[in-house]
Amino acid sequence: MTRTAKHHAIPALVDVKQGLVGRELFVNEELYQQEQEQLFAHCWLFVGHESQIPKPGDYFVSGMGEESVLLTRDREQRIHVFLNTCRHRGMKVCRYDEGNTPVFTCPYHGWSYATDGQLVGVPYFRECYGEQLDKAEWGLVEVPRLGAHRSNCRAEPARLLRVLGRVHGRGGHGSQKREAQR
Repeated sequence: MTRTAKHHAIPALVDVKQGLVGRELFVNEELYQQEQEQLFAHCWLFVGHESQIPKPGDYFVSGMGEESVLLTRDREQRIHVFLNTCRHRGMKVCRYDEGNTPVFTCPYHGWSYATDGQLVGVPYFRECYGEQLDKAEWGLVEVPRLGAHRSNCRAEPARLLRVLGRVHGRGGHGSQKREAQR
């Protein structure tokens, strides 16, 4: 749903020559929603740096717009970015800013996820689900695309390579792209 914030209001709030920005730009809910929809939902977002997760099991909590995300390094040294949300009832699976762990465990019902996002533990699995729950289908949600540019990890709600191509004047000099495996 597109908001109706007045596009002409933004230039009136920014004086580039004098380096001034009107307070309204920071407190107006309509402008904030417009920024979320038109900017953060359509560009690559910096979520962290590889040096923040040097060892398997390391994680760092970051954000993509209003979403909490987990930047992790799994046992195979692969880097992932997952929504910080349990697939069972939607609670955050990680409530710490950074650290090292073999699993992320939801504090609500105890579902646990490996650092590669796979659902590895469900309390009372046989009793509650009769082994009918396919754990492979209930892993953490991984961002669709993850890119690295000079060791900066970025997640794409839309498109990094075109942006890097414009910045560097070609097809993304110094960039790497990895499609999510799912």
